[in-house]
Amino acid sequence: MTRILLSSSYSATAGKVRVRLSKWEGDMSVKDFTEMEAVESVRLIAFDRAQIVGGFAGQYFLIVSGQAPCSNMQVELAPRIYITCPDYWAIEVVGSLPGAICLEALSPFTRFIELDGITGSKGIEVIGHNRVQRFKVSGGCDADGETGLQLAAKSIPCPFRDGGARDWKAWLDTMPGPDGNSLIVTAVVETEPGYTGKISFTYMDRAWPPNQHAELNLIESAGAPGGCHEIRETLETNQQQFNSVVIHCHGEELVTITPVPVVS
Repeated sequence: MTRILLSSSYSATAGKVRVRLSKWEGDMSVKDFTEMEAVESVRLIAFDRAQIVGGFAGQYFLIVSGQAPCSNMQVELAPRIYITCPDYWAIEVVGSLPGAICLEALSPFTRFIELDGITGSKGIEVIGHNRVQRFKVSGGCDADGETGLQLAAKSIPCPFRDGGARDWKAWLDTMPGPDGNSLIVTAVVETEPGYTGKISFTYMDRAWPPNQHAELNLIESAGAPGGCHEIRETLETNQQQFNSVVIHCHGEELVTITPVPVVS
């Protein structure tokens, strides 16, 4: 039986976990790994502050700071390993002591880690000895059970290239309403019967005015007639203007819709 081995390495200088998937005949599976006995040489430690920064081209970073109880303690941000996609991917704040000796003195620390490949379907949660703090982060793994890393490994070409999605339009509706402003995006897609296109808003970058990013996917739709038809998606927002809407499809930039007019 071919099994998937998930391995990771941590760089203390870059603060980044590198995760790779590889197939080995008869090797240990992720399920086998998670059922092994946990080690006793590391401990959860308390943290004072956690924050998410970034948003540039979909890259987000977690920054955690606090005070370690020992001056020689090595502090790391350690993501848990999952068999299926979690709602919130747990990232533990852990400390270890080289030589099992604690030089007792408070030692300030700040650690960061890139969240690519370690974000749940809804976001992440930071777990320390003193508390758990959750953050909603877009662009995580698939809620049906596949991680973003596994989805990327499929490397399926975008099915909407070469005119399969066209006549893109985007506008910001600021008409008074209970939900604030609405960013509306429409397009005409061409599909086989039983399928349609789905626009999913992912993240907004930090440009000003900001650019809203979205993903276009081919999904099954019972009763869809196929051929050319319009799709539409709405995002409730507090923004007063957008520079553009950038549509991605299977890892490639498909189209940039600009300008985004305001309708009031």
